[in-house]
Amino acid sequence: MKRSAAVTLSLCFAVGTGILSLTAQLPNTGWTTYHGQYSGDRYSTLAAINSTNVGGLKVIWQFPVPAAYNEAGLETTPLVSGSTMYFTSTNSVYAYNLRNGRLLWSFLRAPSPRLREGGYNRGVALGAGSVFVTTDSAHLISLNSATGALQWETVVADYRQNYSCTAAPLYLSGPQLVVTGVSGGDSGVRGFLAAYRADNSPSNNNQSPVWQFYTTPASPSDPLASSWGTGAVLPHGCGATWTTGTYDSATNVLYWGVGNPCRDYNGDDRQGANLYTASVLALNPSTTDPNGQLLWHFQFTPHGLWDYDGTNVPILVDATWQGVPRHLLFNANRNGFFYVLDRGTGGYLAGFPFVNNLNWATGLTASGKPISNPAAVPTSSGALACPGATGATNWMAAAFSPATSLFYVRALEYCSIFIKGRLKPWQKGQEFEGGTTTAPPGMIPENYLYAFSPFDQQPCPQTPCPLDLAWSYLEGTRVGAVGGVLATAGNLVFAAEGTALTALDATSGQPLWTQQGSTGSIRSSPMTYQLEGNQYVAIAATTSVVVYGL
Repeated sequence: MKRSAAVTLSLCFAVGTGILSLTAQLPNTGWTTYHGQYSGDRYSTLAAINSTNVGGLKVIWQFPVPAAYNEAGLETTPLVSGSTMYFTSTNSVYAYNLRNGRLLWSFLRAPSPRLREGGYNRGVALGAGSVFVTTDSAHLISLNSATGALQWETVVADYRQNYSCTAAPLYLSGPQLVVTGVSGGDSGVRGFLAAYRADNSPSNNNQSPVWQFYTTPASPSDPLASSWGTGAVLPHGCGATWTTGTYDSATNVLYWGVGNPCRDYNGDDRQGANLYTASVLALNPSTTDPNGQLLWHFQFTPHGLWDYDGTNVPILVDATWQGVPRHLLFNANRNGFFYVLDRGTGGYLAGFPFVNNLNWATGLTASGKPISNPAAVPTSSGALACPGATGATNWMAAAFSPATSLFYVRALEYCSIFIKGRLKPWQKGQEFEGGTTTAPPGMIPENYLYAFSPFDQQPCPQTPCPLDLAWSYLEGTRVGAVGGVLATAGNLVFAAEGTALTALDATSGQPLWTQQGSTGSIRSSPMTYQLEGNQYVAIAATTSVVVYGL
């Protein structure tokens, strides 16, 4: 194996755009949170693998996962701490020694039968000498990071009420908490976030959360229910929290996205904005209030009718915005708009479409509210709305590079015909939708990787509004692409597309390397780490985690 020189200092300046989040630090050698770091930007300061040598990448390790624990296919992002890699499948965790490729330990639990969310699991959290993982039956588990021994377990929610957990938890080093969301956002759950003590004491078994913040009301008498019309749908308003949030450790603020309201496609029994669905929340994780403390919220899609979750990762960036240093939040939303918020206040700074196929709204107001298009509202005969039901993008990771000042996102150019259906009562074990979707005749979905500067877009009060792209890359796959991206200081963007992992020049978008076929279908996001001076890139595929190196 060829040894690459370790990078000792990375200082990223983007003078024209005033990026203040200078990574003047020793490079991050591991990958210790789901997004790589609390900010969620999926950017690594490692540069030993770069645009001049990436063509030499070869498979170093391939770690298999037993098929019995992989019914849904791997969606995990591996974490690396020291020389150990941790990753998950359904109700299972694996720890591998990256020096010799040997399995250190595994924690295995059989998948639960007949659950709505299919057993997807996207990873673990590391902290306090523990590995934290959630289960398909909505349990939170703490394992000893060295041995895999069960330390404690608690029930987050009742899976018999259609709850599940799919997202990687988030460990907060300051308040020593582990935070988890819940899934079931198309099955009539009442969404929430919950924070638990992260210490590894067995007394934590069956512990109650330190705080639990609900994203939707319990009943029409709840003060929040004023945004739900008569509240007839409650407490099954959904607003699931099914992707991992981000955290500003300097200000101790937690940011988390919230999913769609229920029922989808038919809002007759939930007239109003339906707070806090399709929103991003800013929360105080150190609150002593058992109900949690909301600092602010911003709703992307009020009264959502198109399954446009607001769970796309809130990416935290410090930069000069229009001449003023600001703490920013970037969000490439499933509804097709890109948002720039002041993350201290939740104030709207800018918004613009990042896909061409967008008609559900004709634009955004000065405060960032969508201007609705009545022609795109679902009807019993069907209405064409863009983006389609899977969104302009979905849960796959986006990335932002302070070195290039570019935002990288997988975008789906597609529409759906949204058909409004009858209002059926909520049932255990059943989806809770108010309609369906079909494909527009003759329309072929196209998956792109788009790169653009959030700082250089011109104000556009209404659609259509062409995006000023730095570059675009049309991916070979057409349907079901949910792989994410990774940006690095080596002027690279790694993109998972279909069955391939591709490396592109981060500045120009030129493809430089592709590994096709040997990894199977990819439904996850790449990560990178450094061990003993060598940089590696890893990705989870259908039945294994593959590690590449020079």
